[in-house]
Amino acid sequence: ILHTSFSDYLTDHRRSGRHLWFVDSKIQSKSLAMGCLRVLNSQLKFNICDLEDSHVLNVDVPALLDRIEGHIFAELKYASLFWAHHLRDAGLDEEILIELKGLMNNRFLYWLEVVSLLNQVPIAIESLEITRNYTEV
Repeated sequence: ILHTSFSDYLTDHRRSGRHLWFVDSKIQSKSLAMGCLRVLNSQLKFNICDLEDSHVLNVDVPALLDRIEGHIFAELKYASLFWAHHLRDAGLDEEILIELKGLMNNRFLYWLEVVSLLNQVPIAIESLEITRNYTEV
């Protein structure tokens, strides 16, 4: 367990200097946002868990957890749940906007499906609020 002052030290160039261990949090957030958006744009697809019937509630799908584990891998889970948090911390950036446009125009419903399957719909609402604020800047 590390003390919070360690994080403060690493992310403050006045304290850590420009040494190898200095972490520019804005640059890292951009890198993480871009990585998440690229994963979403490349891995999201229609009916990702091969469900037989889209009219069945998630709780009524037999062996849903097994299907999720077999089709939605760790990087897609992470990207689906946390891309907007990295977006918020990255600051406005043209590269991010291009990836974000791809997600919203081409993969939005597939992302909602994944978030729903992961039982994390409130995160979708928060992510959309973050995105709205991000694009209004």
